[in-house]
Amino acid sequence: MREARHEAVTDGRERAGAALRQAIAAHKAGNLAAAEAGYQAVLAHDPEQADALHLLGLANHQRKAAREAFALVRRAIELRPDVAAYHHSLGRILGSNGKHAHALRAFIRALRLAPGHLGAENDLAATLCDMRRFGEAESLLENSLARSPGDADLRSTHARFLLMTGRAEQAVVALHAALKLAPHHVGALNNLGVALNLLGNTADSRLALERALAIDPNSVDANTNYGQLLLLQGEYAAGWAHHEWRLRRQDYRRKFAVPAWRGEPLGGRTILIWCEQGLGDAIHFIRYAPMVAARGGRVLVECRRPLHRLIAGVDGVTAVFDVGKSEGYAAHVPVMSLPHVFGTTLGDVPAAVPYVPRPAPSPIDGGGARLKVGLVWAGNPDNLRDGARSRRLSDFAPLAALRDVAYYSLQVGAGAGDPPPAGMPVTNLMPQVKDFYDTAADLAALDLLITIDSSSGHLAGAMGVPVWLLLDKVADWRWLMGRDDTPWYPTMRLFRREGDWPSLFARVAQALRQFEPRR
Repeated sequence: MREARHEAVTDGRERAGAALRQAIAAHKAGNLAAAEAGYQAVLAHDPEQADALHLLGLANHQRKAAREAFALVRRAIELRPDVAAYHHSLGRILGSNGKHAHALRAFIRALRLAPGHLGAENDLAATLCDMRRFGEAESLLENSLARSPGDADLRSTHARFLLMTGRAEQAVVALHAALKLAPHHVGALNNLGVALNLLGNTADSRLALERALAIDPNSVDANTNYGQLLLLQGEYAAGWAHHEWRLRRQDYRRKFAVPAWRGEPLGGRTILIWCEQGLGDAIHFIRYAPMVAARGGRVLVECRRPLHRLIAGVDGVTAVFDVGKSEGYAAHVPVMSLPHVFGTTLGDVPAAVPYVPRPAPSPIDGGGARLKVGLVWAGNPDNLRDGARSRRLSDFAPLAALRDVAYYSLQVGAGAGDPPPAGMPVTNLMPQVKDFYDTAADLAALDLLITIDSSSGHLAGAMGVPVWLLLDKVADWRWLMGRDDTPWYPTMRLFRREGDWPSLFARVAQALRQFEPRR
């Protein structure tokens, strides 16, 4: 009897082992459904089979089911806390959901259990980059590559580090080295596309991203970056479609109980437009709110608090809420998806201005000057491309020679403390400003705004205030290529850097001498 029981237990374990091996084979072949069914069958026989828990967690992670993935891998760790692979997987799940500090600890634990684990070192370096701890990332990558120079994942992560620290040319060299080792490395091809675009080589950038998508048509990063490249090149129909892939990124974690709006008639139903990414993006695309209302919708908007009063005055908007605070809507749409929903092309951009409120002008005394000109010179320093976007106030020195111009600062943040160039007094308007509605009142009192690519630039354009945008050689996708105007804002002029920055500011000063205000 005892022998029969022993044989039954042994037979059950063998069947479970065979089922686990079959599930792993299905997982490796990309058949997630079969893999998950196999892991669940193993767990039905033995709920504490840690490998099955771990691998089922990874399958859930691949399906973007973050909560389930986390719970399964945590349970595997509780059962077998000394398995490095489990901690490594936990770190990847946490990191993909933006929990970088927690991911960091998981990777460090994995490396304590298995020193030299290349996967954990690679992901730890990537996480350090995400946390802007670039010195530690560089040291780790150099040590790892010294031991394993033939690892394509490490080389691709090193190239990403170079990209994030403003060294696109070096990144291209590193990525070509990675692709020699692994020609079908989608991550390396995607990063190569990004790097080449930053260097202005859009043709080869496009080839790299198209190669990535030929290998993995479902790559979220490659689709998103390809969409932005197409938009930069003015291919709006395909560009907007690929740009929708951004919504599949892990940092777009918000879930809705109502369907996404695709442009169908709303028939009096309430719809939520939710703002995403930066403040300037919200101002840029809220122009579509009247068009949504025209489809029969009662329009609610969720946005950050500094935009509330401004957006509340946009035609078609019924009410404005903080992010996540609205309720009672029957459909939702991200604000940056509206060009795709409406099929916007270069020839039919909704560009009538103003489309935001234009308040009564602030009482700004120009002291008899011919022009009153606002200045914004710096953006968010956390933006990875801020080094190519932001300037110092001292860079505006060529404008000091224009004695009949009064200058006013609309700068916020760290750059607000920059001293002006010698002989160029700049009056700070921001101490009395509480939100973008107040900024709009200041802009209404000015003749011109000169700014880097900023939310204030979008606001001036949305109001119909003359605005000059100072751009690097390779600018954001919305400003297209090779033109000094934009279909989005009829009162905006683009100044693109062609040589160095001093020569751009000299051109701005010359244009300002010839500028006539609209009064």
